[in-house]
This record gives sequence, C-alpha cells and structure tokens, in this order.
Amino acid sequence: MQQSRHIVGLFAGCSLANSSRRLCSSHARELQPQLASLADTRGVVRLSGHGLIDFLQGLLTNDVKQLVAREAPAQYAAILNSHGRHLHDLFLYRQPEDEVVLLADVDKQGLSDLVKLLNRYKLRAKVDIADVSSEYTTWARFGPGLMPEGEWKSDPRLAALGQRTVLPAQSKPTSPSGEPETEGIEFKAWRIEHGVAEGDTEMPSGHGIPLEYNLDGLNAISFTKGCYVGQELIARSHFRGVVRKRLMPVQLGGDGEGKVGESILAPGMRKRPAGTLQALHEGRGLACLNLKAALQAAQGQQELQLGEGGPLVTPWRPTWWPKDWGEEQPAS
Repeated sequence: MQQSRHIVGLFAGCSLANSSRRLCSSHARELQPQLASLADTRGVVRLSGHGLIDFLQGLLTNDVKQLVAREAPAQYAAILNSHGRHLHDLFLYRQPEDEVVLLADVDKQGLSDLVKLLNRYKLRAKVDIADVSSEYTTWARFGPGLMPEGEWKSDPRLAALGQRTVLPAQSKPTSPSGEPETEGIEFKAWRIEHGVAEGDTEMPSGHGIPLEYNLDGLNAISFTKGCYVGQELIARSHFRGVVRKRLMPVQLGGDGEGKVGESILAPGMRKRPAGTLQALHEGRGLACLNLKAALQAAQGQQELQLGEGGPLVTPWRPTWWPKDWGEEQPAS
C-alpha cells in the first residue's frame, strides 16, 4: 500500500474491546508536527448580535453559554434536525470584542445549507449571520507533543488532534516549533488514525445520530444544558446506554482501494449491511459499523468485506475510546 509522504506509524497497541486479536504494528504510524491550511474543505461563518447566545443555545448540542467569557476556548458542537439526526458539525471561536462575536469553522460543502438553516430558525432573533469564507482561513497544527501557543486553540475534540485557528485570509499562522506547512489531506490522514470524522462528507447530513459519530466522546454534546432541537432522542439514547453503531477507523485489505459510501457486508447480516465506508485515504478509512459485527470481526469470528467481492475491512479501537464503548450493543 502506498504510504503518505509524512505518515509512517502511530497506533501500536490498539485493539478492540474484549478482543483477543491485537492490531498492533500493522496500524502503527508516526508523524512529525506540521501545519496545514484547511481552506479547501472548511468555510467560516460570522455570528453576532445581542440575541446570539440564546439563539444558539436552543439549537446546538453544546453549552454555548460557555462562550460568553472573552477568553473562552474553542468549542465543538453539532446541529440536529427535530428527529435527533445529525445535520452539521462546527467549531466556534470567541472573538475579542466586548459583545459576543463568534467565528464558526464549518464544512465548506454544507456551509450554504447551514446558513439557510440558521436563517430559517432566526425569525425575530437579533442575530447576524454572514458567510465570511473569503475573509478567513482555518488552519490545523497537528502531530505528537504539541502545546497551544499564540493564536492556536486546542482542538476541542481531542488533545491528540493538536490545535486549530481561524485567521484573516492573507495571514499565516505562527509556527512555534518550526513546523513545516503541508497539505490539508495530511490532517485528514491524522484524523483517520484517531477515528475522528469531520464535516458533511464524512458524517452525511440527516443519516445518523451524533452518538454514532462518537460526538458524545468528542466534547460536542452537553447532557446538562437543557433543551435544544433534537435533544430528546440523544438524551434517551445516552442515558439508556444503547448505541448499536459507532464510527471506527478501518484498514482495507489488498490494494486498499474502495469507494466512500460503499456498504460493508458481514455473513449473517445479508438483510442489511454491517456498516458504510465514510472516508478513505491510502487504504485506511472511517466506517460507521454495527458494533456486534465489528467486535466479531476483530475476534476473528467473521470477516467484514467492502461490497460484494471487495477487500476485507479490519476495524480497530482508538485508544481514546471510553472503556464501556462497545458494550452498549446487546450480545444477542
């Protein structure tokens, strides 16, 4: 399998819960710290107005009131439909103005739909919503052992993902440790290694609940803030502890070729797929998988296959997963 220019090994010691089959050196990669512009995949929306916090508090999965403080860290959140289905994810950055002004770092493909959705909910709220993608660029700083410095904000999902920042389009971020600039695809590869999806392509709008995309473990959901659109299903699923599918990193066999959106099949589940391939880069990807099928595949009890006659699919468990994840799926 062709390797990425910079990526050579990371996840030695990874395994699926309760699995006797260890996925170690074959999943190991290393990465030197580096910077990447995400201008090709991320856009920016400016949110302001006296009613902004109350407006967002009733829409987003996270507790937006935490962004009132001028020195608030970046926040990760999602917006759902009324049935609790995931629509869009976004990063919120508090700007230094006295009045709360937020820059939302969002998926470029879904930006137009997100802006339309926010305007539809706005009604008489005193809120201004503007696409400022031509004025700002999102950057990622990633690799092992990095600490936030200067304009860099810790990635609110996982410390291992590094830092992010949104800067004026003509500006370049500082490189505190002399990190070289690379392409945005390298950050995607880094996310895949950690089993973290991002944006409307990898988490298709309207297709799943945020718990299936692991947003409950990525600091995107507050279970104490109160009501928001779609909250009832999410709270019920969380407190009952029943999540039958989760997004996992996977390795494709053979030449590692596949097509995003293809079904992942398992013997004994012919009536419905075991999952779907959500992202792919050089033979490794992200797949939303039935946990029972994934665990059985990891234990060597069955094989997962990408489509009819396609390559084998081997999932592994990211090290950041809580211990009880994978036990939500009933044994029968």
